Amino acid sequence: MDTADKRRWALTLRLLSPMQIGAGTLGMIEKTELFIPGRVLWGALTNMLTRQLCHRPTGREFLAIGSALGKDGSRTGTLFPSTDGGKSVWRPRFSAARPDVQDQITDGGGKSVRRPRFSANDRVWINSHDLDPRLDGDMRRLLATSVASNSTDPTRMVTDDRSLHSTDMISDLFRGKDGKIHPVCFKGTVELPETLSVAGQDVRLDGSVITTALNAARLGGGRKRGWGQIEVIALETTDVTGDLHTEPLPNGKGTWLLTANCAVAAGHGNALGRAFLAVHRQYDNTNGKGYGRSHTSARLCWEIGTLLPV
Repeated sequence: MDTADKRRWALTLRLLSPMQIGAGTLGMIEKTELFIPGRVLWGALTNMLTRQLCHRPTGREFLAIGSALGKDGSRTGTLFPSTDGGKSVWRPRFSAARPDVQDQITDGGGKSVRRPRFSANDRVWINSHDLDPRLDGDMRRLLATSVASNSTDPTRMVTDDRSLHSTDMISDLFRGKDGKIHPVCFKGTVELPETLSVAGQDVRLDGSVITTALNAARLGGGRKRGWGQIEVIALETTDVTGDLHTEPLPNGKGTWLLTANCAVAAGHGNALGRAFLAVHRQYDNTNGKGYGRSHTSARLCWEIGTLLPV
C-alpha cells in the first residue's frame, strides 16, 4: 500500500455518549483520562477506514492502512477537551509555581477563602483563551462521572462477593457556570495521507471520507454499552507545523509533553511532572494475517503535561 503526500486537519468532535479512556485502576475503580490519545483515534480511524474502503477486509488490509496512517498514532495528535464548542481547549501542565503563595478565592458556598497556589506536583489545566486555570480534580468534577456495577453469574443470576467496582468516564454533557447544560467536545490536529492505494486503486482521503469514518467509530472502552459515540462538528485543513506531541517553551529551554507516550529516559532528571506505568496490548503477527499471539507491553512514561528541560 502506497501513501501520497500528507495533509494536516484541525478536528473537532462532540461526544454523543459517555466515553472511557482507560488510565489504569485504583483499587476497584477503573480510572479514565480526560483527553483522547492519538493512539486511540488512530485505532478507530484504521478500523473504520479499512471497513469503509475494502470489501471483506483481511488482517493484511488492517495492517497496511494502519501503517499508512502512522503506526500507533505517531502522526495523530492528542485531542483535548473543550467546554465552548471547540473555540478553545484545555491542556494539562504541571505547575512550577511556589506552593507558599496563596490566592484569594470564593468557595462553592460563596465564602471568600485563601488557598495555596498550585504546587509543582499539581497538574493544572490551562485554557487556550486564558480562562482561569483548573486543578486536575476540578476538571474531573466538571467533566467526569462514574457508574457502579458488579459481576453476575448468568447461570444462577447471583453476584459474588467483592465484585462491586466503579468505572470512571467522561460525560457527554456538563453544567456550565451559567447553569445550562452544554456538550463536551474535543479538539486536536491529525496528519493523514492525501490518498491511499487500496487494491490497486487510489482513494482520496477528503473531508467527507474522514468524517464518515469517524462518525461511525466508537472511541475508548464500553463500546458494547454504547459508550464512545462521537460526531464530527468541524474538520478543515490547517497550516499548523511542528511536532504534534510537544509544545516548546517560548524561551526554548524546555518542551511541554502533549502526549502520554513519552518514555522515561536518561537526561530527564530535571523533568517537572510525574511518571506512570503505561500498559498496552501488542499483537505479534506470526501468521501474516494481521493477528496472532498477543502480549502485554509495559514501560515507564511521563504523564501528559510534563515539562522536559533541554
